[in-house]
Amino acid sequence: MIYITQNNTNEIYVNVSEFKTLSSPTYLWRLQNCQSRVIKSFIPENITSSTPNSYANKYDVFSFTTNKSLPENLVYSGGSAANIHLEDENQYWLSIYESVSPTSLNPSGEKLLTDLAFIFVPDTSEYYTGNTATTADNVIYYRAGVSPTPTPSITPTITPTSTLTPTPTPSITPTQTITPTPSITPSLTPSITPSLTPTITPSVSVSPTPSLTPTLTPTPSSSPAPPFDSDAALYLVDVLNEGGTLDATISAATDTLFTDLKSNGLYSKLDVFWLMVGATSGSTALMGKRVSGTTYDLTYSGGFTYSSSGATGNGVDGWANTNFNSDDTLQDDYSLGFYQFTENTPAKSEEVIMGQSEGTNFPQLQIATNLSPTKYFIRSGSGTAAQTNNSGNIDGFYMLNRTGSTTSELYRNGNLTPILSVSSTYTESGASRPIALWNFYQSTNVYNNSYANQGLCFAFIGRGLSGTDITNLSNIINTFQTTLGRNTY
Repeated sequence: MIYITQNNTNEIYVNVSEFKTLSSPTYLWRLQNCQSRVIKSFIPENITSSTPNSYANKYDVFSFTTNKSLPENLVYSGGSAANIHLEDENQYWLSIYESVSPTSLNPSGEKLLTDLAFIFVPDTSEYYTGNTATTADNVIYYRAGVSPTPTPSITPTITPTSTLTPTPTPSITPTQTITPTPSITPSLTPSITPSLTPTITPSVSVSPTPSLTPTLTPTPSSSPAPPFDSDAALYLVDVLNEGGTLDATISAATDTLFTDLKSNGLYSKLDVFWLMVGATSGSTALMGKRVSGTTYDLTYSGGFTYSSSGATGNGVDGWANTNFNSDDTLQDDYSLGFYQFTENTPAKSEEVIMGQSEGTNFPQLQIATNLSPTKYFIRSGSGTAAQTNNSGNIDGFYMLNRTGSTTSELYRNGNLTPILSVSSTYTESGASRPIALWNFYQSTNVYNNSYANQGLCFAFIGRGLSGTDITNLSNIINTFQTTLGRNTY
């Protein structure tokens, strides 16, 4: 076990270089709290070569500080010590990776060490920060009561020389049932009538004191908490790397979302998705599947505001490039959509939330929730469009879905009765066009009169979905938004 002290400089001895596969790697440390599951990744200073003791010949020595009164610095550089803030002062999982990058906090290299770490709290402290999460049971052990063998420790056997029967004067009624005859407990004093003098030959049998065998009984009896999803962990690490704000609630909700997508067969059907957490431009731009690297991270342009609710366009010049081209994989088997948490009056009369157009060839994918400004609108296929009144209720989770060669349908909030349906063919041709958010992409840029001023907290592009898929995806995403306080239904 590794011991780390708060508000101090820590020099930690570990053995990692023995297992390295790179000639001169950077060693990336990753601490994950066992209860809150919050992850802290950092690169400490490697001081092995300057440590003057015999242990440095066998171990690798690293130095970092844990001073909460100083700014956090996750990467040692040029004499500036790595300083980390550990909010939970209890047990952590420690993993150390080798990396080719001196600054990247993404654990993409070989894992060289796994161990437990404990945040040491001095005995002068009045308290320490314990578990405030609800993701695992706390097990309390107690010692069960033991019933000793009902044999008194000393049982005198009295053999009188006459027919006199000693008469005990009881003062206490024992709680145990004593079976020997005569049975005299040590607390009872026999009173003998003095008219005769019996000869008493005490035969004292000493029974050993019963041995108490403690039984440790766990309460409650429960299975260990499942491991944190590795893909969710990679995503959350990058949220922190982008300056995003995380807490135990966000971490647990993200783990649940990834786990549920996989268990329902949806993770592989979503080519790309964006969770928009962390309240910064960098963190909200991250694509959820970090194994794809940064290829499909959103590229923001123009005016936006970022908050714990997600990202909101200004309706003037703000839009985001998903960097995912419609002809990458989309033809007659696709779905795309977004979760909108606002009902703002459009700043533009032709506001579009998501889409693209291939120009003169006209294969298009477009969704608008408040066009002109009271209509739902979709265009899917060779320019064919459909629209209907929205009754002023425009927030929620929208999915445009196509599973055949002729029909595309728009769904809202998991309701399997489509809002709109378009019958048209769709043939990928012409130049490649990326799909945009807060507008639609055409030719070489977005359309000037379609900037959206709505707030989004999720978006995705993927394969065509069945009715069960639509229901499950709606439930999973809305559960995530509800846990984060961003839901609209």
